Amino acid sequence: MDWQIVSRRQTKALDDFLNNSKREIRRGSVVSGMRIKITNIVIPWYAPREEVDKEFLGELAVSMDKDGQWDDIILRHNEAGEYELISGFQRLNAAKSLKWEEINAKVLDITENDAAVMALESNILRRGLKEIEEGKAIQKMIDKYGYTHKQVAERLRKSQNWISNRLSLAMDITDLVKKAMIDQKLSVTQAIEIGKLSKKDQDKFLAIVLKKVEENDGRPISVEETRILRKRFTNDTIFTIGYSGWDIDDFLNTLKDNKIGVLVDIRESTKSQRKPEFSGRLLEKRVKELGIKYFGRPQLGVPWDIRAAVFENGLSSNCFKEWYIWHVTKRDEKNKAFETARELKDVGAPAFMCMERYPKPSGKQEHYCHRDFLAELILKEQIFEKRIDL
Repeated sequence: MDWQIVSRRQTKALDDFLNNSKREIRRGSVVSGMRIKITNIVIPWYAPREEVDKEFLGELAVSMDKDGQWDDIILRHNEAGEYELISGFQRLNAAKSLKWEEINAKVLDITENDAAVMALESNILRRGLKEIEEGKAIQKMIDKYGYTHKQVAERLRKSQNWISNRLSLAMDITDLVKKAMIDQKLSVTQAIEIGKLSKKDQDKFLAIVLKKVEENDGRPISVEETRILRKRFTNDTIFTIGYSGWDIDDFLNTLKDNKIGVLVDIRESTKSQRKPEFSGRLLEKRVKELGIKYFGRPQLGVPWDIRAAVFENGLSSNCFKEWYIWHVTKRDEKNKAFETARELKDVGAPAFMCMERYPKPSGKQEHYCHRDFLAELILKEQIFEKRIDL
């Protein structure tokens, strides 16, 4: 079998594609019959093919060596002066295997956006790609240009269901997420957002998204709302830290190493005579230099008379805990603890900070720090799921 004859039959649809002036591709001139140095040809990011069919490549090379090149490859001359390959991946590789220095090409004057569409559509028309390669190429276009599901379908002249099926093969998502996308309960871009999560979390987050849609009287939520929900979902860990025993630089490096997004100062008074570098204003300046937010929340702190009673054993640990829970959840008829916790879900990984080195009695520290009670309270309410004491 002459593999160039097979290739020519497959390219008939592509020739129609190039010659049809009604296509949406916005192109200028087409220069045919050019001889281009192979070393000047680059494979662009939008190239859909990932694998070389070695058997087909070998047979194509034999045919090209015997009969010459029958069909031009398709290139785009980019802004850097390079020639980007749009169509002709196998022919280019066959020419390379034959040690050719030049190859026949059509050079199109089109945008990168249109070249990406043409590269994918030409390969779909040839039926030269695996379905998963088609899906990955579509996902690249969506990521690069922000196309909607509908826009991709229109540009490729395929149904939205066809697009969803191809994408589901390429995306690292669970079967439930794939089904929701194919059933059009999720948009493609929402499915991509869900695909950024680990598979063990995807179905759980999908349930949150679908519940939000239900609360919205069945109206779909936007991609931006989905991103906000995902940010809240992944912000699932409370950190706690006390500055006693810390050098300021080590303290700050620990926050940075743990990717803390906001330091929540829960001291009633932010002044520190023993460690002035940890006083509120100075500390706020230092953490902001690291790109970490600083929230002063004295309403979650403990007044000095209560602290003194704890230090002098005039108030038991259980009484201290009960008082603190009342103080942050019921005093002034406000639940200050949960208000703060819900606010932090949209900000970044929070670290609750107080003076005591440890949240629980340890070594020479004989008493609890109130940050232990606060973290426990928030976890019990399931606003956050995990806790790490630094």
